Amino acid sequence: MLQISHLTKYYEGRDKKRFCALKDIDFELQDDEIVSLLGHNGAGKTTLIKCLSSLLYPSEGKILYNGQDIHQNIREYRSRTSYTLGGERGLYNRLTGRENANYLAALKGVFGKDLKAKIEKYFEIFELNDAINVRVENYSRGMKQKLHIINALLTDAQVIFLDEPTAGMDPLSARKTRNVIKSMAKEQRRLILVTSHMMNEVENLSDRILILFHGEKKFDGDIAYFKNMMQKEIYCNIRLRRTAHTIENLQKTGMQTGKQVKLTENGEEMILTGKGTTSEELIELYVRPFSDDVIDISFEQADLEKIYIDFIDSLEKQETRNF
Repeated sequence: MLQISHLTKYYEGRDKKRFCALKDIDFELQDDEIVSLLGHNGAGKTTLIKCLSSLLYPSEGKILYNGQDIHQNIREYRSRTSYTLGGERGLYNRLTGRENANYLAALKGVFGKDLKAKIEKYFEIFELNDAINVRVENYSRGMKQKLHIINALLTDAQVIFLDEPTAGMDPLSARKTRNVIKSMAKEQRRLILVTSHMMNEVENLSDRILILFHGEKKFDGDIAYFKNMMQKEIYCNIRLRRTAHTIENLQKTGMQTGKQVKLTENGEEMILTGKGTTSEELIELYVRPFSDDVIDISFEQADLEKIYIDFIDSLEKQETRNF
């Protein structure tokens, strides 16, 4: 378990003025848990990851791993962690996949016959066994991303930091990779902290989310709770017959509600998209006036990406008002 207590990190600029990248952050990360770290560019995500992986010392506060300060026994802690950057960095293009895995494992002090079997096992799990002896310069971006994850898992690290784990992968490979990551967390009780801008990945992979805004923690909890807490709008899609009565009522509805209405015409049909706070409100505003011309109705809530963007927008507006 990782315990972060009053974590603060300052940087000093050329003008000797201090910039606060992280401010008084508290949270815990449990074994067998996958947590996604979210935030806009400059929110402090990279600084936090570097502090948690012991690459940066915090200016204030403590980071405890299983009750011990990580900086009191930093070599032991680093042997239990793995920091995966992803992308083109950290791989040697002129080496094969197997050679990359062997070399990077050796840097972590992992050797021997067991390593050979482990490399072959993970290359098979991630469906890279046909490319194990191929130079990495011939790998696609998605294949390189899989190799990064393999390198993170080879060391048996209990704390793993993954950056955009499925970037560059096709949808099927991404889903399989997420399933592998989830099984590694649950079956081997690994603690995994993910940074990602892909909300579909966050929602399908994470047990909970942690949101930073200008170096401060603004949310820490379950995704479903976050969505329920922040859900402000429900969308209603109504298929209508295109009649003079429909067009007349559309004009009236637009004037009466004052709400934004999107209209799409498709031959003899029209699709009306409206939004409101409850399904009852939507029915009253958009369905009832067209009851004779309605073909079908569907309701949908905003997805995690939309809700997250609205949340960040609200924080920015609040900051502007306070300023």
